[in-house]
Amino acid sequence: MLRRSLLSALLLLALTAGAIAYFVTRPAATLAAIHQAINDKRYPDLNALVDFPALRESVKADLIRQLESRTGMSSEVGNIIGGMVIGPVVDLIVSPVGLDLVLDGYSARESAANARARRDRPVDEKPAENQPAGRKISYASDWQSLSRYDVMISRDGKPVSTLTLRRYGLFTWKLAAIDMAA
Repeated sequence: MLRRSLLSALLLLALTAGAIAYFVTRPAATLAAIHQAINDKRYPDLNALVDFPALRESVKADLIRQLESRTGMSSEVGNIIGGMVIGPVVDLIVSPVGLDLVLDGYSARESAANARARRDRPVDEKPAENQPAGRKISYASDWQSLSRYDVMISRDGKPVSTLTLRRYGLFTWKLAAIDMAA
């Protein structure tokens, strides 16, 4: 009887440890899956990995905030201009190519310009390498809560962007926000 209860307790402990390990590794696995889906051109798979409406709103709000801080415009003017000018930039950043560039450590401005160039490139033309020589990209992750996981991307020691993954359900994580460094 004692042996059976000890075995049951060990089994329960092992299952709990496995569930915790699985939970802790899911955000990093989600980012890797996003990168892999983009590299393999499996763009429909991104719908399960990225919350596109939330991501679009996050990028738009961040770009409007940067525009306002650089130009000193009021938020009303920023929103009007943001709708006209920033909309196409948001579309470029929140695209598979734009997300790939953000994950590779490019800034918002570089991501939009490179995404436009890649989009307009002839199909048979080979793309340039993502990582220019001498570029040092680093990633640092931080749990903000049990439902929010941030990944800070730095290039040459300077912050470039922060990706926010949010939990949907028990074990499903999606990229929901990008905070571009100014």
